[in-house]
Amino acid sequence: MSHNRSSRIQLADIQHVCCEPDCEADPAEGYPVPLCVWHISAVVRHFMEDARQRFEYQPGRIDVGDIQAINRASAEVGVRAKKTPPSVVYFLRCGERLKIGTTTDLQKRLKGLPPGDLLGTIPGGVDVEREMHHRFRGHLIQGEWFMATPTVLTLLSQICRQSA
Repeated sequence: MSHNRSSRIQLADIQHVCCEPDCEADPAEGYPVPLCVWHISAVVRHFMEDARQRFEYQPGRIDVGDIQAINRASAEVGVRAKKTPPSVVYFLRCGERLKIGTTTDLQKRLKGLPPGDLLGTIPGGVDVEREMHHRFRGHLIQGEWFMATPTVLTLLSQICRQSA
């Protein structure tokens, strides 16, 4: 049976999620195989590494900027593509100190930290965490730990209420 080009159905036309097992990300548009951006970049990285091993690397043939862009896309999309829960920024008070961190598994993360009072969470990942670190930079102790001053706690309470 012959089919003309317009009647041909591609797998990408009927598959609405990435075809990689256990990945439910949306497939990237414009590709005949329904793979998400993260899995496409994984295939490209694999191909590039294989090409480097098989052939003598020739500068200029593979643009370093392209490799960096692929790696950035993988990092940005990788978390979402693997059916992980959304990231949250959490605020944990341990005595006079306050930890501002981010996680996709709050219960597991809290088990790895000193005991304290979870003051709240807000939706967001690393970018929101950085914004909170910047906002409280005047109270920084070290890393992700800040002084739990009355001013910080009041502002933090307002932030958590606004995001709820």
